[in-house]
Amino acid sequence: MKKPRTAAAAIEALGRVLAEVSRQFSRDHRLACRAHSREWPLLTVSFGRAVHRLRLVPARDCQRGSICLPGFHLVRLGRQDQAQEQLFFRFLRVLLRHEGWRLALSTLAAPAQASRATVVERLLLLKRCNQRCRFCGGKEGQDLSRSEAEAVLEDIRRRHPKDIASVLLVITGGEPTLAPHLPRLIRRAHALGIESGHVLLTTNGVRLADAGYAASLQAAGLTRAEFAFHSHQARAYDLITGTRGHFAKAEAGLRQALSRFEVTVNTVINRYNYTRLPDFVRYLHRMRDETCGRLRLMPSIVVMEMDPARGADWEDISVSCSKLAPFLVEAVRWDHAQAQRIFIDHFDGHCYAPVCVGRGSPEFLEHAPVAPVAETIPYLRDGRGAAGPDGSRVKALSCRRCRYDPFCLGVTPVYAAKYGLGELSPL
Repeated sequence: MKKPRTAAAAIEALGRVLAEVSRQFSRDHRLACRAHSREWPLLTVSFGRAVHRLRLVPARDCQRGSICLPGFHLVRLGRQDQAQEQLFFRFLRVLLRHEGWRLALSTLAAPAQASRATVVERLLLLKRCNQRCRFCGGKEGQDLSRSEAEAVLEDIRRRHPKDIASVLLVITGGEPTLAPHLPRLIRRAHALGIESGHVLLTTNGVRLADAGYAASLQAAGLTRAEFAFHSHQARAYDLITGTRGHFAKAEAGLRQALSRFEVTVNTVINRYNYTRLPDFVRYLHRMRDETCGRLRLMPSIVVMEMDPARGADWEDISVSCSKLAPFLVEAVRWDHAQAQRIFIDHFDGHCYAPVCVGRGSPEFLEHAPVAPVAETIPYLRDGRGAAGPDGSRVKALSCRRCRYDPFCLGVTPVYAAKYGLGELSPL
C-alpha cells in the first residue's frame, strides 16, 4: 500500500478506506467522504438513522472533546445518537488501525506540521517550587521580577523580528504559577506577536485547583499546559514529590486544566510508580472522558537524567528499563485498544526509554522515535563505569545493527554505569 502524494489523492484514499471498513459492518451502515472547501475532509458515517459527521482538523486547531490522531484531531459535529455510541466506536477503532487511513493522514498532516511552531524559546520564570520532587534537576536559574521577565520577552521579539509567529514560548521554573505576574506575562507574549496556542506552561498544577486562578490564565490567552503528574495514588504522589497532602489539589488542578486547556501529562516513571503504569493510564482515560478534555501522555524515565546534587534520592527511586518495560508495554497496549489514545505519537527526545524495551510489542514500536539524532553518541562494550557530562548519551556496540539506531538516543552514562548496557539489543 503506497502513501498518497497529494492532498486530493489522500482524500480519495480516505473514501476507499471508508468503503472497505464499511464492508466489515452490515449493509445498513452507509459511509461517505467528501472534501471540505478548506481541503479538510468531512466524513459522514450513517448507522441506520443515526448520522455521525466528523471533520479532520490540524492539531493546532483542535477542539475540546475531539479525538486525537497523529497530526490531527477528529471533531464530531452536531448531535450524536447515544444508542449508537458503542457501534460507532467499534467502527472508529477499525478505521483508525487501517494502514491506508494512516498513510492518507500522513500526507494530509505534512503541510499542517510544516506550519507549526519551529523555534522554541524558554522563559525560566523562577527557581522556587512548592514541591521537592526527588528526581528534580531544576538547580539552575533565578526568580525573575515582572520587569525582568518582560525584558526577556522583548529580547525574544528582537531576535525574531520576522518569525515571531513561529516561536513556541515555554514558560517554566521552578513552579511558574507561584509568580503573581504570570497572567500578565502571557498577555504580553501574545501582544508581542506570539500566536495563540504557542505559549506552553509547565506546572505541577497545584495552584490550578483554584478555579478562579485557572480562569485567569485562560482569560490571559493560555491554551496549552504541560502537567507534571506522577501518580494517581495519593501516597505515591506525596512520596515522589516530597509533599504532604498535595495530591488532592493536583488532581483538582488537572481537572480544571482539562476543562480549559490542551494538556500534556508528563509522568516521570520511577521505582514508586512503574508497577502501576497500566492503572495510571486507565485513570487518565477516565479523567479525560469525564472532563471531555484534550490530553496526551509523555512517559518520561527518571533514569535518563540525574541531578548530581541529589544523587542519593536518584539512587533510591531509579528503576532499570528491563524492570519497567513489561508495565510500560502493557500500558501502551491497553491505550491502543481504546478509540482515543493518549500516549504521544513518538517517543522522540532524551526523556524516554530506548525503543528496544518494547521488543515484541507492535503497539509500542508504533511510538518509535522518528527524529534523526544530531549528536555524536559513543558505542561502548560495557557501560559499567561509564562517565560523561550532563546531557550526554551512550549506546552498546550492538546498537549499530539496530534499524532504529539513527533515531535512538540510547541511555545516559549514569544509567549505563549503574545498570550496564546489556538491556540494549538491536531490532
